[in-house]
Amino acid sequence: MPTDLITSDRFLLHETYGHPERPERLRAIQERLRQAKLLEGRAVLEPEPASVETLALIHDRAYIAEIEAFAHAGGGWLDPDTYVCRESYEVALLAVGAAVQAVDRVGDGQSRRVFALVRPPGHHAEPRRAMGFCLFNNIAVAAQYALVCRGLSRVAILDWDVHHGNGTQTAFYETDTVLFISLHQWPLYPGTGRGDEIGRGRGFGYTLNLPLRPGTGDEGYRELFDQVIGPRLAQYRPELLLVSAGFDAHRLDPLASMDVTEFGFAGMAVRAWPPEGDRRCAGRAGAAVAARVPRHGVRRRAQSARRKTGATGRSEVTPRGSTWRKYLEVTPMRRAVVLVAVLVLLAGLVPGSAAPAYPSKALEFIAPAGPGGGWDTTARMTAKALAEEKLITVPISVINMPGGSGAVGIAHMVTRRRGDTHVLAVMGSALTGTLARRAVPYTYRDVTPIVAITADYQVIAVRKDSTFNTLKTLLEVFKRDPGAITVGGGSAPGALDHLTFAQLAGLVGVDVTKVRYVPFGDGAAAMASILGGTTTVLSSSLSETLANIEAGQIRVLAVTAPQRLGGALRDIPTAREQGVDFVFANWRGFYMPPETPAEVVRFWEDTFAKMLGSRTWARILQETRWEPFVLTGDRLRQFLDRDLTTTQSVLRDLGLIR
Repeated sequence: MPTDLITSDRFLLHETYGHPERPERLRAIQERLRQAKLLEGRAVLEPEPASVETLALIHDRAYIAEIEAFAHAGGGWLDPDTYVCRESYEVALLAVGAAVQAVDRVGDGQSRRVFALVRPPGHHAEPRRAMGFCLFNNIAVAAQYALVCRGLSRVAILDWDVHHGNGTQTAFYETDTVLFISLHQWPLYPGTGRGDEIGRGRGFGYTLNLPLRPGTGDEGYRELFDQVIGPRLAQYRPELLLVSAGFDAHRLDPLASMDVTEFGFAGMAVRAWPPEGDRRCAGRAGAAVAARVPRHGVRRRAQSARRKTGATGRSEVTPRGSTWRKYLEVTPMRRAVVLVAVLVLLAGLVPGSAAPAYPSKALEFIAPAGPGGGWDTTARMTAKALAEEKLITVPISVINMPGGSGAVGIAHMVTRRRGDTHVLAVMGSALTGTLARRAVPYTYRDVTPIVAITADYQVIAVRKDSTFNTLKTLLEVFKRDPGAITVGGGSAPGALDHLTFAQLAGLVGVDVTKVRYVPFGDGAAAMASILGGTTTVLSSSLSETLANIEAGQIRVLAVTAPQRLGGALRDIPTAREQGVDFVFANWRGFYMPPETPAEVVRFWEDTFAKMLGSRTWARILQETRWEPFVLTGDRLRQFLDRDLTTTQSVLRDLGLIR
């Protein structure tokens, strides 16, 4: 069945007077289609305008009325990118109507694929805001129409425009009835579409963003389709696939740098809709809404893409692997976030397989600190191990929730996630300190402890150019002039990092109330303070500082282990061998909200037992220098009670609490 076309000369009436999104773009494609006789044997349909009621499926009625009034008053610039002429409102209704008409034709069985060639474009338009050349969100309205008016339950939207479709993402960010996949150049307008934007609430795990490096090209897009997009669509099994088919990733587009050719776009079309009879095509009838094309090269691409879309064969498909990662464009701080977010969304994908009874949807791991710290690393390494060992086959996302050394996290779990079986939070010695200081009105008995998994020693470090060469010399200066030493840490006052140095000071006879401790939001911020010279001394965990130690950026004066550690850390002395009998381990684990069912607790105890015995976890322990520390059930609860009592006693002795 050939691909049908919906378009109209009336789209040319949206005049933008030299704007990059101009009528000439549409006119060039229409003319080339006629010259190449690609319209022969295809239904070419004239669209009807959408009603206000249809627009209101996505857009606020007051906003719709504002656009209508603005256009009828003569129009002008809504923002620096978006122009409206007198005819723009009616033309925009026509563009939405074309998208809705495409859904109806597919739904009624009149077409298998429909290509709606429209303008103005739509994927930047939000429910109450026009932006990025877009007035109304054509494809979002079409998707909601399919759900509400045609009774579908699973719609997928694939957006290969070079810019991220922020408006489409906003419309469906909190629902599982629409899977939104976007691959776009990064960084580029509008600045949204990070890899860790993967949905919220019921929509958690149903947004997949692929921010790409400039120059990704045909090969990169092919690998992303074969290794990421195709498997995710196969898992979701949409009843309808809609494509925001912007062609501005083309190599000749003056506003972007993705280097895609007309053959690359043809390959995307074929991969989005495999030939009829291909098992990958199940449920994938759909519509493409094209709206944004480059000023150059449109003619050859239009001809090639439509020929390829109607082809009966398919080019060779690379087996699913991980070569796609090199095309992601992220800052160093965000690289782990993006890769983990994408990888866990692909964990255990088997087309057509039934999901287990539990977990029944995507999981959240809450790291109650910022990116890069010990809690964050624990959450991410655990998610990685569970995915790699295929112990969890639903997406896992790590959510950073910094504040108060775990206070914000535990308050969130108690007050807002009670009974939620799809969220776990990291706990550890730092949280014990927070509870001991009564920073929040909760204890471990107010949540559901699941497992302790690791222990991590603390380090006392200075800048590599510091005059302090040993812990002994540092403490001698501190005894003479406590005000000369400023200690930075990633935990709150009275919590883990503060407590470590305070105990050291107390053991050498210094008044611990004179410790000038500067708390930062997380270990990464504390590290930045010592490297920048804001603080004199860093008190932190070994795992949080390991990369900086190996890079030679800091000098570790002491580690709180009972004996020296091996490998690259073998030259670091312990506090004990420098005359301070102090051994301290920072343990970490996971807890769940109150009222977690017993069967869910058993599931996680069994799952963690398998993970902790895996080769993947053994490799992670070696890489992070963590020590195994495993407790569950009654032994864990008894340990937590003792740890809290002991910490309160230490804080009281040090004069930090009453």
